[in-house]
Amino acid sequence: MPEITLTAGNDTFTGGAPGDTILGLAGNDTLTATAGGVVLAGNQGDDYLQAFVAGNTLFGGQGNDTIKSGSNSLVQGDKGKDSLVATFGDTLLGGDDNDTLVGAAASILYGNAGNDSLLGAATATLYGGQGGDILRGNGSGWLYGEADNDTLEGKAGDTVLGGDGNDSLLASGSALLFGNAGNDMLTIAGGVSGATLFGGQGNDTLLGGDTNSGGAGGNLLKGDKGNDYLVAGRTGTKADTLYGGEDSDTLIGTDQGELLVGGTTTTGADTADGADYIVAKAGADTIYGGDGADTVDGGSGADSILGGAGDDILFGGVGTEADTLIGGDGNDTLTGWGGGDILIGGDGADYFVFTGGTFATTALSPEQGAIATLSDLGIDTIIGFQVGVDKIVLDGNGTVPGFTNPTPIFQNLSVTNPPSLSFITGTLSADTAQGLIVYNKDTGALFYNPDGSGTSGATQFLTLDSGLPLSPLDFIIV
Repeated sequence: MPEITLTAGNDTFTGGAPGDTILGLAGNDTLTATAGGVVLAGNQGDDYLQAFVAGNTLFGGQGNDTIKSGSNSLVQGDKGKDSLVATFGDTLLGGDDNDTLVGAAASILYGNAGNDSLLGAATATLYGGQGGDILRGNGSGWLYGEADNDTLEGKAGDTVLGGDGNDSLLASGSALLFGNAGNDMLTIAGGVSGATLFGGQGNDTLLGGDTNSGGAGGNLLKGDKGNDYLVAGRTGTKADTLYGGEDSDTLIGTDQGELLVGGTTTTGADTADGADYIVAKAGADTIYGGDGADTVDGGSGADSILGGAGDDILFGGVGTEADTLIGGDGNDTLTGWGGGDILIGGDGADYFVFTGGTFATTALSPEQGAIATLSDLGIDTIIGFQVGVDKIVLDGNGTVPGFTNPTPIFQNLSVTNPPSLSFITGTLSADTAQGLIVYNKDTGALFYNPDGSGTSGATQFLTLDSGLPLSPLDFIIV
């Protein structure tokens, strides 16, 4: 195993045999291995090392070195701003300072200390190490940001892990992204479908697609622990699925009919869900608030909304489509708005609100729309109304808390003029009943009679269970 030591000047060496070690010493050396099993060591100076065959070991040493290896070789930059280029199966080690590593198929890249730039190839594995690194995969590889605030991009088949720090992760193909610890930003590029994003610990932001171009849809976004902010892709032909995970999350849907889940739903798990904020917008959405005091705006479309445990606020959204709202456990507030909505309060003292205003969303601009007359409100159905426990809230003044541009569609009702209540049975007309609120005990139909004298046409706005012993105390006028 001969050792060849060059001079302290700028040397050029080409050759070597298996088992040789070539030492460059000081100076800006150029060392080339033409056989396998050779060790090249540039040592001090800005050196250029290359190997045309497989199975070599190349050490840059101190200085800003450039190293290009043959396949299945070991390359180490050491100190200095080094540039390392791999071929098939190589292992690159960046060393100290800010290095640039270019991978090849089946290669392994370690940035180590410094703010490094790692460019992978198909099936390559990239480790950023310490420092704010940039890692870019090229498909079917693994990317590890590790310590500090890293920027990572994965393509189709890549698995990307941000590690510690506040990382920025991009799926430019159907990649799998894990933010892990830190307050991370995870984004799906325009036109991408089939990507999966996990925020991990920390207060993360997960974006299903750019506002302008938009992901193609069909992506999965899960916030996990922390107060996360999740937004589905703005455009595309497929619906995204959003899971907020633990703590207090904000979920924003689009027009595709997404599945939005505020908290985890694993049976028997200690979910420790928080107060989630969910805005679905258009489309027939399926929304689960999970545990915690959730606020949900279904947007337009025939939505299915389940609040879960906690004191939830559920709004079916604008539009004439029929929504289904289920409050679950807790003291919930349910508003169906336009359309023949189904409202189920569940356990707890629930409020059912009837107003012409629209829900005042805070995550986005308030929804547009208003109801001018009671007939526009539609006929909702309340299943399981608990007399003496639940309340029916009627807008008599246009001042319902939490709503914008409310219309007083129950104009003759006020806090100082509580509703007179009358009962009818069978085919008796609500028009002839003496009462502002008229309840058909046989059918469960509930009417509003504007003057209470039977001289004006009454309008049905609600269907309750039949045979309920209602009283004026079951109503609240605001």
